[in-house]
Order: sequence, then structure tokens, then C-alpha cells
Amino acid sequence: MDWSSALSMLRTLTASGVITGAALAVAALILFLTLGRQRLTRTQVAGGVLGFALGAALFAPSIAEVQVPLQSLATRWAMGHLATANSLVLSIPAILLTGIVQEPAKLLAAGLGMWAVRRGRRRAAPTIGALAGAGYGGMEAAVILSYALAIVPSGVFPWLATVERASAVIFHLSLPGIVMFWWARGAARGLLGLLGAVLAHAALDSLPVLLGMGLVGVACAEVIVGILSLALLAYLIFLVRGARRGEQND
Repeated sequence: MDWSSALSMLRTLTASGVITGAALAVAALILFLTLGRQRLTRTQVAGGVLGFALGAALFAPSIAEVQVPLQSLATRWAMGHLATANSLVLSIPAILLTGIVQEPAKLLAAGLGMWAVRRGRRRAAPTIGALAGAGYGGMEAAVILSYALAIVPSGVFPWLATVERASAVIFHLSLPGIVMFWWARGAARGLLGLLGAVLAHAALDSLPVLLGMGLVGVACAEVIVGILSLALLAYLIFLVRGARRGEQND
């Protein structure tokens, strides 16, 4: 997989990969909307659809044009300036850049989606954020699964890859939803939420490095991803349901 070219990523897309990625994104959204008891107006639906589409559209260019070049520079800097041979330490700048690039990209999609929302913007913010994140994560899943299923089209591997991507889509959905919830309550809270999202993303992306170092196994890494993703989704649902109860009591 050539992550340095957005066009290369898009060329890897197959019908099965796109359908599976879209299905995972929709399933994650249904789970969130159902458990979060979210009901949207027409303009909020329009904003959500726009956020979802923009999130999907921003995935490839944000990775190829921003993240990969910055990570290349950060890795060269780390290897030249950090007096250590520890793979995890040398990878920290590149790991942090994944969240620094991807989380603002999802927030940009969510922010543009919010333009279509006329009323109830504060209430709609976390849902628009979740939709933008689902679009981003769904496109990532489509690209990765298209590539993976083309190499190993049958057997247990496609199922394992799909389960892994399901966790990743929930992760991508939850973080911008949480950040948008807090951003709607003030820029300072929003920035703290964004910082938390970047750190959570870094924690997730440290797992491949730990896996390569032999410090965790594949099964352990997948369990950690699943637990972290579900915990973030549960927190997002807790926030939106708590806010709704507060509005009803007022």
C-alpha cells in the first residue's frame, strides 16, 4: 500500500472493500444514534450527511499530503537527534502526528457540516462530529479492506480484518463526536477535548510499534483496540444522553 499518494489509495478501492467499509460506518452510526437516542431535524440530517461525505473525502489527502510527509520529517529528526535506539521512543513524534493530522481533519469536516444546521447547533454538534468521523473511518476501512482482501480473499483473514476495522471505525466516530460536544460548550473545552483525542489516537497508534517490538501479541493488541474504541463510544453516549436529560430538566 502506497500511503504517500492519495490517487494510489483511491485506485486500490474495490467494490467489496467499499461496500464493507460503508456497512461498518453505517452500523457504527446506527449503534451510536440508537444508544445515544439522537433525533435530528432535516437541517441536522443535511449537516450530518455533508460532514460524513467530507470526512470520507478528506481521508486520502490528509494522509498522503499532510501526515506522511510530516511523519517522514519527524522520523528523520528523531533518528538524528534522539540519543536512543529504542523503537518506541524514536516513533513517538510520528505517532503523535497521526492524531495531530487526523483529528483536526475530522473536525474540519464536522465544522463544515455544521454550516447546514440552522437550529439546535449545540445539541447537534456531537452527532455531526460522529458522522464526520464515521465517514473518515469508513473510507479508511474501504481502502485497507480493498487492499487486504485483494491479497487474501478467503479464509479467516477477511473476517479478522473486518472485525479490526469495525473497532477502528467506532474509534474514528467517537473522538470527533466527543470533541464537538465540548467545542459546542466553549473553545477552551474544545481544545482540551482535541488534545485528549490526539493523545488517545497516539495511544492506539503505539500498538503496531509495541507489536513489532514483541511487547504485545496480535490478539492482545486487537482486544486493546476494541476496549478503547467501545470505552470512547460509551463516553460519547454518556455525554449526549446526559446533556439531553439536562435540557429536559431545564
